[in-house]
Amino acid sequence: IKRKRPRGWKTVMMPFLICWKHRESKSMQKSGMHDIVERIKDDLKKNGIGCAAVLACLILFALIFHDACPVQILYGLPCPGCGLTRAGVLLLTGHFAAAFQMHPFIYGWAALLLYVLLCRYVKGCKPKGALQLMIVLIACMLLFYIYRMLLYFPDVEPMTRKDGLLLHWNPDRN
Repeated sequence: IKRKRPRGWKTVMMPFLICWKHRESKSMQKSGMHDIVERIKDDLKKNGIGCAAVLACLILFALIFHDACPVQILYGLPCPGCGLTRAGVLLLTGHFAAAFQMHPFIYGWAALLLYVLLCRYVKGCKPKGALQLMIVLIACMLLFYIYRMLLYFPDVEPMTRKDGLLLHWNPDRN
């Protein structure tokens, strides 16, 4: 009787290895999406309470004072970001010219947001230069705020005045 020679593990396992490699390539595609979801879950665990508190305050301000901006509520004056939320809504609804007219820096903030989201969630890395770009955007917004206050305040939206809690406007008073 001839004794059969034992096959090597590779010979026996080859069909399973081929099947596993094919399965692995499909799961790699799924794991990319899985990684994105996990990063989002981690960020929500770390920052969810703070984000919910800010959102609750904004909703509360809007319900009580019919405005979400704390500067507008307290002082009745527009802030450097005045019109940015409305510009964002206009941008998301496809009214690009109106968004630019409401606040031109919406495009800078939208580009920065897309860059940070792409780096953080899709690539899984830290967004390089995002802080510097944010500082430049804020500085430009402050300069543009001064320009708009000198040119458009108090008659042109969004640079209009309202009665604030601390500062009341009375144009009839001399």
